[in-house]
Amino acid sequence: MTTDGTADVFARLRACRIVPVVKLPNAGCAKGLGQALLRAGVPCVEVTFRSAAAEEAITILSELPGLLVGAGTIRSVDQARAAERAGARFIVSPGLREDVVSYALGRGLPVSPGVCTPGEVERALDLGVRVLKFFPAESFGGVGTLKALGAVYPEVPFMPTRGIKADWIALVDGWRA
Repeated sequence: MTTDGTADVFARLRACRIVPVVKLPNAGCAKGLGQALLRAGVPCVEVTFRSAAAEEAITILSELPGLLVGAGTIRSVDQARAAERAGARFIVSPGLREDVVSYALGRGLPVSPGVCTPGEVERALDLGVRVLKFFPAESFGGVGTLKALGAVYPEVPFMPTRGIKADWIALVDGWRA
């Protein structure tokens, strides 16, 4: 994957506006979930690596035409490798793991690590990351913190996760991808 591919993936995620984050109890429900998302007009999904079914579920979901599938809760390079092998087109981590970021960027795999402080934002930018997950959003000040970070880092698109309210969508839509 190239840098252009990374930009394309993030542009597609932005177009989705909402990225469903799912923890699947088993891979048997993956295809039905993917088909339901596509029928509902939601062409993207993030499958968390918080269950043993994640890798197989990503493989199944990645076979559905038109569905952009990513892997979430990536906390190690081994998980990033497994996600990529399964067909994940992007990875998301709950925190800023430099080894995971370096692996992903080295492979051209779009990555969005979790950050919640200016120091973490600065470090992620220094590593070459351009789209950041704001996590856990509600616990770290919600929309007020997101507005403050956005004022200081207007070039950085944030993907807020955990505790999102409907009125946040307009705020996030105002930032560039």
